[in-house]
Amino acid sequence: MKTIIFMHLHRTGGTTFTRLLDRFYGPKETYAIDGRHFQDSVKEFIGLPEEQRKKYRLIKGHLFWGLHRHLLHHATYLTFLRQPLERAVSQYQFHLHPRCLYPIPPDMTLREFLESGIFISSDNGMTRFVAGKDREEVQYGKCTRDMLELAKFNLRRDFLAVGITECFDESLLLFKRLLNWRQDPLYQRLNVNRKKPARFILGKEDERVLRHYNRYDLELYDFARAWFEERIRQEGQDFQREVTRFRRANVSSSLT
Repeated sequence: MKTIIFMHLHRTGGTTFTRLLDRFYGPKETYAIDGRHFQDSVKEFIGLPEEQRKKYRLIKGHLFWGLHRHLLHHATYLTFLRQPLERAVSQYQFHLHPRCLYPIPPDMTLREFLESGIFISSDNGMTRFVAGKDREEVQYGKCTRDMLELAKFNLRRDFLAVGITECFDESLLLFKRLLNWRQDPLYQRLNVNRKKPARFILGKEDERVLRHYNRYDLELYDFARAWFEERIRQEGQDFQREVTRFRRANVSSSLT
């Protein structure tokens, strides 16, 4: 049996995708990592008896690369990557909301948010998670190019595919083909920050800090997007026709 490990990276559309996965994998064959205490939740999974760990076809949640080493059978990863600067601003705006589980002060600037080190996912978060480097191993603000190269290596070796948030529908249909889903992955977007400003204006210093804390994520995103686009080309000309049909069906489904 092959286990799918869905690595939910923050502010990439993962909540929508997680809910969609519930239609294809039953609760008895799914292990959900607790997003509020994901490190403890991963340790709890590792501590389960081997026979119990073997029964899960899907493991999903906020987790770092490396969990597959605790499964004796074959496992492969899925994840979504998002344009890093947009992801970082989205995360900042999300935590500004007072109803967020972990809100930040309403007067905290983007620069202060990034430099605070509150959330490890704000420091080249996609590179960190795909490279498997938590705060205990690599401190906040200490990411390296070696981590980026490790993340690229892990993507090509251990991931069945990578979705791109900006190409969400195409990503879903690629996953459908690769995982032999029999139904269309129809969805409604969840966990969307609908109160964020229509336009976020950055000062020069804010932009400098923003790019500094996402410099490796920018390269990883370009690398993953090129791989994604090549995978789509390999699917042939009928793939775009399927995307058009799917979008029409998804709009119809959302209205019923």
